[in-house]
Amino acid sequence: MTRRRDTEALSLPLEFRRAFEELRCDYDAAGTSRYLPSPRGVQLQGSGADYHYRTEAAYFRMMERARSYDRNNLVVGQGVNRLVANVVQDGFTLDPQTPDAGFNRELKARWYDWAEDPEQCDSEGEKSFCDLEQLVFRQQIVDGDHVLLLLADGTIQSVEAHRLKTPRGTKKNVVHGVELSDRGRRERYWISKRDIGVQQSIKLVGEVTQYPVRDEDGERQVLHCYFPWRSSQTRGVTALAPIAFPLNLHDDLQFAALVAAQVQSCWAILQENIPGLPRLPDPKTGGEAQTGVRTAETNADGTMRTTEGMSPGMRVDAPEGKTIRGFAPTIPGPQFEPHAMLVLTFISVNLDLPLAILLLDPTKTNFSGWRGAIDQARMRFRVWQTQYSRRLHVPVYRWKVRQWAAEDRAIKARAETMAAREFFAHVWNPPRWAYIEPLKDVQADSYETATCLSSRRRIKARRGEDWSEIVPELIDDNALLIEAAIVKAAAINARHGLAGGEQIHWRDLAALPMPDGVTLSMSGDTQPANEPAGKEAAA
Repeated sequence: MTRRRDTEALSLPLEFRRAFEELRCDYDAAGTSRYLPSPRGVQLQGSGADYHYRTEAAYFRMMERARSYDRNNLVVGQGVNRLVANVVQDGFTLDPQTPDAGFNRELKARWYDWAEDPEQCDSEGEKSFCDLEQLVFRQQIVDGDHVLLLLADGTIQSVEAHRLKTPRGTKKNVVHGVELSDRGRRERYWISKRDIGVQQSIKLVGEVTQYPVRDEDGERQVLHCYFPWRSSQTRGVTALAPIAFPLNLHDDLQFAALVAAQVQSCWAILQENIPGLPRLPDPKTGGEAQTGVRTAETNADGTMRTTEGMSPGMRVDAPEGKTIRGFAPTIPGPQFEPHAMLVLTFISVNLDLPLAILLLDPTKTNFSGWRGAIDQARMRFRVWQTQYSRRLHVPVYRWKVRQWAAEDRAIKARAETMAAREFFAHVWNPPRWAYIEPLKDVQADSYETATCLSSRRRIKARRGEDWSEIVPELIDDNALLIEAAIVKAAAINARHGLAGGEQIHWRDLAALPMPDGVTLSMSGDTQPANEPAGKEAAA
């Protein structure tokens, strides 16, 4: 039987045999069927990222829809707040790294003097740099992108994404307010002179102000903060775009459940009329009882149908010869909570948040599940931080240092003694997160330091702390403790007339309790000053 089938197969035409051989050799995703329809809004020959939001009205409608979710949805706004709180926290810390340690301290002092003063930092005089960090990151998530103008007076002007528009009268390569060169390099940003609505278009080029991306020295003076999904993407896309449909479902589900619960709690009197007896009049009007607002509609056969609204305490009369029975449906239903949690899971996943963080409720998992989810989320948080720092913090710092060098001759003189790479050298330490298991995490840090797997400054940087600030604080604290102990020991010895080996040493007063398994050894002389090193001292 097998030989006969092989013979029959060989007798088929060559093109048929090749078709059968290649029938399952392609990708399922490349074909179309009732289960895999052709996707909408794409070019089958391939298209750049800007093609998918090529219509300006559709792009800004998507942005405004995301803003509506942020304002009105029960959980989206709080989820964005959780994401900002985890990624930005209290802000990034600056660590200048020029070859001159004294110059590093001066640059750092100048930075925080500027960054913490809204009058120096914000063009409106309202927000510190940390405030801008949080707001810009939040609008990148909700709107898709945000623009900052670095002004000549040393302040930063914030421009919301909807003000980047393309006039209909231009023929230049401008993508929703971003002018591109032939190679796709950003040349200018076209910002509307007035804050117009997203549904309104700009007709004339004179209605926008064109800001060059770079100044005469090639340094950025316009910052475009966004998180691209593709390399050919010019404008940012809201993080809520993939979940627009589930968000609408979530709103509808919650609204329906709340209305159903309200209806269920509404009480009514269902009055059954006995045939032959007159109907009771309404006690207020004396006429027929009415439960709510009446509306009339015409049926297909030409008859009229009257519908009455519902209200608490209504009285419903049964028609002659009919009986009215009430029912109490299961509200919201056994499948409501699992489905609602599924929709919330979609929301949390697209915001890179564990569901427990979105809801601030870890009761649905154990400690291992909580820690695993937090570890995975923090991996993504670190990616957010790196991309954000590269687009915001690094160019802002270079801009400020160049301004200080132009205004201060001493800084300019130091710049002339260094290479540009050394003069602008710095590191932004992103904020880190508290220990999940404090004792175990501290022991792990101690082990890294003891075995030279990492340096103290790197370990502190992971926690969002600056080792160069901690070292002088540790020394000052220890010095304060030692000086106080010396004074107190001398007073005790003088008051009690102690001498020789009976004297109280300052180390006895400065001794600190250590955790179990941790010992502290002090090098050098452990004996009081001017005490002979005899047998007792050696003991």
